[in-house]
Amino acid sequence: MRVTNVLTEQQALELVAYLLSAAEITLFEPDLYGPFRLIDAASRLAGYVIENHPEAAPIFAQLRDEIDQKKGWMMWDPPGFRSFVASLPATVAHEIDQAFVK
Repeated sequence: MRVTNVLTEQQALELVAYLLSAAEITLFEPDLYGPFRLIDAASRLAGYVIENHPEAAPIFAQLRDEIDQKKGWMMWDPPGFRSFVASLPATVAHEIDQAFVK
């Protein structure tokens, strides 16, 4: 499925503002806050895709929901959080392989 115009201008600006403020504050925060903010940004982007294109691939909803469910592990289960973050690239790569590489 091809999704175009993923973000509105306002959504893009909000995401850029979030990423830039996250970059600045991670200069001073504990080490796990950076990965937390990056996966939170991925969740926000997936949410925008879902909002703007409800017909988009289910991976966006699955990814957003799993991130939103597990990002709190940063505080309560740091090893689990690290493992979860480490697994995300393979999860998305598998979806790319299934959807686009035949």
